Amino acid sequence: MKIKRWEIVNLIALTFILTFILSTGSYTSDFDVWRVMPIRSEEEFNLGMIGGEATQHMHGIARSASNPDIIYTAHDCGQVWKSTDAGETWEKPLGKNLSLICGQSIEADPVNPNIVFVIVAYVWNWLAKDYEGLYRSKDGGDTWEFVLPTETNFINSGYKHNIAYDPTSATPSGASRWYVAFPENGLYRSETLMILMKQLLFLEVLFGKQQMEGRPL
Repeated sequence: MKIKRWEIVNLIALTFILTFILSTGSYTSDFDVWRVMPIRSEEEFNLGMIGGEATQHMHGIARSASNPDIIYTAHDCGQVWKSTDAGETWEKPLGKNLSLICGQSIEADPVNPNIVFVIVAYVWNWLAKDYEGLYRSKDGGDTWEFVLPTETNFINSGYKHNIAYDPTSATPSGASRWYVAFPENGLYRSETLMILMKQLLFLEVLFGKQQMEGRPL
């Protein structure tokens, strides 16, 4: 009996679909291995769906030094996400006044875990270009202040650590000296908990690793 070409194609396609469904089911039930973390609804999760789309990247991650159970991530098309149980579960803070969705880099205060800073970019949203830059939250990401309007100039998807505090500046209320850097747009410093940022250096080249660190204690 001859098998037509289209029948072979259909058989291959069916095999692929079944393999994908079975592997997805085992993937979502196994929490002992590394896995991607796309945004998906509880309904999608319960159905064993991976969720999300191809360009969902975690651009930054920050863990509270004073409360390690609290972790923040900067998501490339989902702003800021937060875990209060060391990464077991995640939730989306309210994000009031955080005008853009493209999270780039994030850092948590070493003393007060509710103080967090994030860089967001406009990327494709030209109507909101004036709202990209550095934001600060003092309530764990529910509300935000726009503390440094500036072009971010991030052009690739990948891990970024462009916000850093000086550990020696830590006080009972939080770190007082902060740094933030932008490719081609400068290095800034604040001595007043991000109330005023002063440009220290103009950077004319792109950062290689796009990462900066505060000096150790």
